[in-house]
Amino acid sequence: MMVFAGVVFYIYTAQWLGFLITSFCIMFVMMLMLKGRLLPSAVSSACVAVFAYAVFNMVLAVPLPRGILHIESTFPFVIVSFWG
Repeated sequence: MMVFAGVVFYIYTAQWLGFLITSFCIMFVMMLMLKGRLLPSAVSSACVAVFAYAVFNMVLAVPLPRGILHIESTFPFVIVSFWG
């Protein structure tokens, strides 16, 4: 049921929040629901989200939702702009 809820959350929020924030939130909440500790869950969720972004957007050239952060594709020098 957690995976289904995560997929529904991703579908409805990815365009607005963007891939990085949405995937971080989904992983972080799932880790906490599986009795993970707060700090390791946050760190590992952030690392996995950034790694997945790097692989899909930079290596495989898959366009991912940018969301409110407006992340430019210059990894490893990720440029974040709040003004588009």
